[in-house]
Parts: sequence; structure tokens; C-alpha cells
Amino acid sequence: MMGMGGRTLFFVLAASLAVQADVQVRALPGAGVAMRRAVVGVNHLAYGRDGYGLLLPGAPTVDPALVAMQREIGFGSLRYPGGCGGTHPFSWKKNAGLEGTCRALGVTAFMDMCERVGADPILGISSHRGTPEEAAQYVEFLNAPADDAHPWAQKRAVRGRLRPYAARFFEYGNETYHGTHPGKGEPRRQIRPEDYAGNYLKFRAAMKAADPKILLGAVLTAQGSGWNRRVLARIGGVADFFVRHTYCAVPERTTEDGYLSLFLDRRRDLEKMLADQVAEIGRPDAKLAITEFNATLSHHRTLSAALVNLETLMVLAADRHVVHADYWQFVNEAFGMVRGTTGNFVKRPNAWAFELYARYTLDTLLPVGVDDPQAAARPQAALDPEIAAALGRNFAEGVRFGYGGGKRTTDAGTATTYAYDDGTHVLRFLDDRAMNFFHLQARIGNLPKGDRCNWKVSCRMRVEDMAGEDVNLDVTDGRGWTATHSAAALPSVGSPDWIAVSTVYRPLIDNPGSLILRFRRDGAGARGTVFVRDLRVEAVARETPRMSPIVGQLSVGNGGTSAALLLINRSLSSRDVLFNINHIPGFTGRGVVVSSEVLTGPNAYATNEENPDTVKLVPFSPTVRTGCLKATLPPHAAVAFRFE
Repeated sequence: MMGMGGRTLFFVLAASLAVQADVQVRALPGAGVAMRRAVVGVNHLAYGRDGYGLLLPGAPTVDPALVAMQREIGFGSLRYPGGCGGTHPFSWKKNAGLEGTCRALGVTAFMDMCERVGADPILGISSHRGTPEEAAQYVEFLNAPADDAHPWAQKRAVRGRLRPYAARFFEYGNETYHGTHPGKGEPRRQIRPEDYAGNYLKFRAAMKAADPKILLGAVLTAQGSGWNRRVLARIGGVADFFVRHTYCAVPERTTEDGYLSLFLDRRRDLEKMLADQVAEIGRPDAKLAITEFNATLSHHRTLSAALVNLETLMVLAADRHVVHADYWQFVNEAFGMVRGTTGNFVKRPNAWAFELYARYTLDTLLPVGVDDPQAAARPQAALDPEIAAALGRNFAEGVRFGYGGGKRTTDAGTATTYAYDDGTHVLRFLDDRAMNFFHLQARIGNLPKGDRCNWKVSCRMRVEDMAGEDVNLDVTDGRGWTATHSAAALPSVGSPDWIAVSTVYRPLIDNPGSLILRFRRDGAGARGTVFVRDLRVEAVARETPRMSPIVGQLSVGNGGTSAALLLINRSLSSRDVLFNINHIPGFTGRGVVVSSEVLTGPNAYATNEENPDTVKLVPFSPTVRTGCLKATLPPHAAVAFRFE
């Protein structure tokens, strides 16, 4: 991947080494996975004046310092135009400067930046506007030779680019399932999943007629949703790849068990999402593009968020189905992994994590195992009395759904009643307006505060006269989704028969002792009725994590003369680790030289917001003798080693 960049120290093997350590990391037998560099990707925005700091002020030129920084980080993929704000209204002709003026990052500026960075582009087109013919013209503009047979490619040549760009990956829409965001007098626009799938086929045919080599991705959402079911029924066997997004909360944890749970919960959820998505698609060759991932807006700036995202990269790279992955996003004061303005850019911890990953990930990923006697011997933590008393109780007993935000039946378009004889909640959607359901909610209070337990929400649901729409319940933090971005969803239901559904919600550490249950609906909206029975909210004891806080990735370079080991210490304390270099399959190095770096900070939630050098990569000094590497990993840190 990337060169060492002068940031590492070198250590030659010596004669002997004691082989005791807390944790033994070892190479496992098994086939390797080819590394796809496009998994190390990032989002760029085609909206916001001056590209939210990407462009030089008042110019259409990308800041050279940010081009150099992207090369230094080592991205293999850049995504454009980025998210709902860029994709829903996206007009490639406007953004290419062929119609009107574009003050944000333009198409050709983005494509040229990809080449200068050495990264492959992945390009979104709107599923809310435009035509198949317009999309085909876009492909021609980017990929066709500039001759008389290709007038749109000639327009590219006139703008200074004679050679085709040869773009390959395109996405049809961005999170189309939830519709557009209303604003500036624009109403929310929804697309039914059947219409989206039909449009996808038309766009795909037109775009492939312009260049058969392009691949067009289709948007999916949570497994089991009505959107997925209806989209896959039409294009599941046709779509070139499928697009998913995933974000996770990384709230502050002060105990060893709680801190490790941040990582274990994310890894379990991510691995399950990937496996379930492939199973739902029903194709063993299904390809996935995770074109947005990150922690939440309130959590992403910390060292711990960077470590969680680093492990996310490990999981995505190890999954053979994942062909693209793109962090949300590169530069701005909000979600950007880089902040600042011209001449004053600062890498946040996530930028350093990506740089470490790119530098120490070689051509083939090999399976690794971790033997940690401390993890295997840990006793189950005792429940505190309040949690023990909460087990078995239904906190949803007698709860009622009502309106949030001062809504009334007349302006909300919904009505709710409660059948006292059998405990059935009856929710009626009175018209087909879009998004007329989030205000139907029930607040549950007087719960144990914090994250000392999880919450299982379950019920039976059925629908009538919903015109094929699905409905589901969300459970959110009691302060609301907007304040916390913390939620879990029960599976969607679109059947007239009673269907049992459930989910487990893991609250934030500062949860005030309350939850909100709210309804949401797939698709464009329809009149109809939802029935809910046997609604339960129950405390679920959190188990003591039994896994080691050490997780690793091993890779070898083509030819076998180089290898790299990347370890994350998901603990609030240091750990001694031992690794036998001689046991790396396919590695033929002799007289091994080790280069090593560590990413850490003064505490697990350190940021670079006030001091740009608080969290960064620095040289690391392991001990290496007779083919064995021994190292003391700092707490809440990632350490990488390269063997030549």
C-alpha cells in the first residue's frame, strides 16, 4: 500500500526472547482474502460553497494540501456527490459546469482529484430526478472517447480532458427508501420500492448501453424491510451490487467491560448485517458497497470512535462480498475526519486510523487467532439490585401512543386508540401523506438509568388496507433521535396476519431512564390500520464480555517477502502481546526488519479539537528476537508492525 513516510523506527532481530505474554496472537490456517483497496474509501460532497473547505476559496480548484493529505492517508476510493444533500438533487450537467454555475466540488474536479490521489471513484446519481438518457450521457461524458460518435465526450475534451476517465462504479440513489428531505418550500418526495426497482432497470440498461463495463448499485435498507422485499423481488438477481449504510454510537464508557462492549456490539452487529444482507439477497456472489459508515455526529471525533472505525475496516476488508466502503466524510467541521480551513487543516483521530490501516495492510489478508487466558477466566459480573429487580417486569404495561410535537389528529393525518379489553393498540393512517407517523409515540419512563442493562422490545403486529406498505416500531433514547441518534428498530410488518417481532436496544451510558417507542412506515405512505398486541419492554442483563480486548489483522504482500500485523487494544489498560513471525503462512522473509507505529492518546476519548497533536501516529518500540515479537500495547490504542 503506502510507503513508510519516515514515521517508523526499525528493529533488527536479536538472538533470544522469553515467550511469556498476557495474550498470544497467532496466524491461523485457511485461505487468504485478497485486499480490495476500495474498502479504504471516503465521501466527498457536491454541495456547500467551496466544497465545505475542499476547494480553494472562490475557485473551482481542490486545495493541493488536501490532495496531498488524501494521498498520505492512502485512500483507495472516493465517493461523490455524497449523501442525500448531494445525490437527491444531483444534475451532472450542472455539476460539470455545462448548465449554470457550480460553486461546489464539480464532476471533473472530483475525477481529476481521484487520479491525483490514486483512488477509484464511486459516483451517485439521483433516483428522484433525471432520466435514463441523462444518466447514459453522464457515462458517455466520463468514459467514451472524444470523437464524432460521442458528442458528450467531446464536451469533456473541450473542458480540458481528452482521455476518458473510465469510471466503473455508480449508485442509483442515496437512501431512497426514506424520501427526500423537505426544504425551501419543497415537499418531501417519496418513491415506492416497486417504482424504484423499475427505474433502476431502465437506468441500468441505458447506462450499460453507453459503457457495458459500468456497474450500477441498488439501495437497500435494514434486512426484512418491505423496501428490500419489494426491490429484491424485481432486481435481486440483476443488480450489479447493493448499497448499505451503517452508523454506530460510541458513547463514553468508564469500565473495562463497558469499554470492550463498544467494540463487541459494533462488530457483532456489523457481521450480522453483512451476513443477513447476503442471505436476503439470495445470491452467493452478491456484492455489497457500504458507502457510508461512521460513528454518530456527537461521538465521531474521539480516539475511541477512530478505533471502532478501524475495527470496522478490518471486518469489511475480511468479508469477500464487500467491494467498496466509504467513511462519512473527508473534510468539514461536522463529520469530517479533517477539520479546518485553507492552510490550517488538522487530522482528527479517524484520519490517523485510516492512515495506519492503509499503510499496514498488504495484498492478502490472513486469518488470525487470539489466545487470552484472562478473557476465558473472567467471572460473570453480579447484577446490581436495581437491575435484578427489573428483570421479568413489563415496563410497557398500560402504555398509550399519542402525538408528539403538539400534533392533533386533524393535522397529523393519524388517529390512535387502545382496546382495553384485549390490550390492542389500533393506529389509523387517515390519508396517504408521506412521513405522517413519527409523531405517533409512547414514552416509557422510570427505568434504571444508564447502560447497566439492555432493553428487549417485542410485540405482535398486523396491518390492514395499507396498499402493500410495511410498518415497524423504533425504540430510541428517551431524549429523542435528533438529540442522541441512538435507536433500534423492530422488523417491518406488512401482513394481515399477526407477526411476532422483537429487537434489543443498547442504551447510552447517560440514558436518563426513559425510552420512546415510535412508529415508522416504509415507502410513500398509504391509508390503513396497524394493530399491535402483547407489547413488552423488558430489561435484559448485560453479559460480561468473554472475548479478548485484543483483535488483529495479518496480511502478506505479493511474493511473500513482506508481512504486516495490525493490533487494536480495546481495553482501558495495557496488555502484553506475543506473536511468532516465523509462523506467518507464505512469508519467506529472513533477517526480518520490523517497522512499527502506534495510534493512541492521553485518554480513550481524546480529540484533536483543541490540540492537533493530542492523537496521532508515533513510532513504537517492540522487542523482537528469534522470530518472536513481544510488545506491550498501550491502553485504547492501535499498534502496527511491518516485517520485511
